[in-house]
Amino acid sequence: MGCFYDDHPQPALRFGDIIRGFQVATPQTHKPDPETQNNWAIAVSRPTYAAVMTPCCSIERKAFAIAPLVEIRRSFLENEYLSEDLTRINRKVAPEHSLPSSKWQNLPFDRQQTFMAKGHSYVFIDCFIYEAHELLRKYELHRKGGPIEMGHYMVDFKSICRVDCDLVNRAKPAPAGTKILQLGMSTRQAMREKLSFYYGRPAEEDVLYMHP
Repeated sequence: MGCFYDDHPQPALRFGDIIRGFQVATPQTHKPDPETQNNWAIAVSRPTYAAVMTPCCSIERKAFAIAPLVEIRRSFLENEYLSEDLTRINRKVAPEHSLPSSKWQNLPFDRQQTFMAKGHSYVFIDCFIYEAHELLRKYELHRKGGPIEMGHYMVDFKSICRVDCDLVNRAKPAPAGTKILQLGMSTRQAMREKLSFYYGRPAEEDVLYMHP
């Protein structure tokens, strides 16, 4: 793996960039009803940081997708292998590393063999971890044993939304003051691969239908 962040970022926005100054909107409905027109709300917020989720070549026509960068989940730290380097969540890991060591050791032999047969796989498939950096503020994560200072952030693929901005175009520099960090090439490829897996994995019933 190369450097997580690019030491020589380009002026234009690229897939995976950390940005700031953009709002995210989440439509909300408590009870979907095709007959009711006003049974909804929109929650709007401006996260401290967000990630560009549109491929580099598709950032055009003043529209692109972003996802807020949020604090990591405490559950990540329960797995010793992952807690040593949280960016391991971004790549496929060996079966014995996919669970906390105590849980792996307590698995019945046949369950371990099932994991082993699948080979390397992603864990926390809806998440991508961003490495700590001096340009990103640290925060306190509360867990068993007391709080811990963290600098890593994550993207939840379920939180992606569209943003329209007249100043955004792949052929133009990012709006002044909005681009903070650019991913290194290998990191961007890892994010591309995991996002593709997240959207491309077939449902279990589809697999059974295609391979009876």
